[in-house]
Amino acid sequence: MKTDALFYELFKFDPGSLFELLSLNMEGDYVFESITVKTTEKRFDGFLKRADGQGPNHFLKFNLSDCLKAIENKAGVLTVLKPLMLKKKSELPDFVPRWKSELNSLQLPES
Repeated sequence: MKTDALFYELFKFDPGSLFELLSLNMEGDYVFESITVKTTEKRFDGFLKRADGQGPNHFLKFNLSDCLKAIENKAGVLTVLKPLMLKKKSELPDFVPRWKSELNSLQLPES
């Protein structure tokens, strides 16, 4: 899927945004990884494990359209996924200023 790299970078930067996207209340800090199981190469979209080694781990496979509906009216790190919601590319210029403003308000580190 051509969006896998985008999800990988987003959840690597902010693993908690996955739980926000899915409207899940999870305790603890998580670390996001991408794992490939070599025998006949089975791939997961991602893997979240608790940073402290306690609590549940999560293997991920994204159902993109359902996830995008959950962020439609929310501001936050998940704003980077909002262009994927558009039905027509011609709508992009109408939304970019608002999305840029949402991302700027987060005061993310430059890196």
